Amino acid sequence: MDEFWFVISMVGVVLMGGSAMLLRSMNGQYFGYSIFKLKEPYKNIVKITYPRVFFCFLLGLIMIIVGSVFFIEL
Repeated sequence: MDEFWFVISMVGVVLMGGSAMLLRSMNGQYFGYSIFKLKEPYKNIVKITYPRVFFCFLLGLIMIIVGSVFFIEL
């Protein structure tokens, strides 16, 4: 059972890290400087995608917390 909670927490790490990198690249920011400017049609796509990627980030964070708590307790 320990392996299950370890895998859950590692999936959370991948989800959280991947969505954080995607959010950063979608914003076009790198060390505070804008790399590219989005054209007008693509701004709507970014507005739609932001909440979904942020939800994946929060889901990954919850999976890390729950997986590590149960991994340590069991």
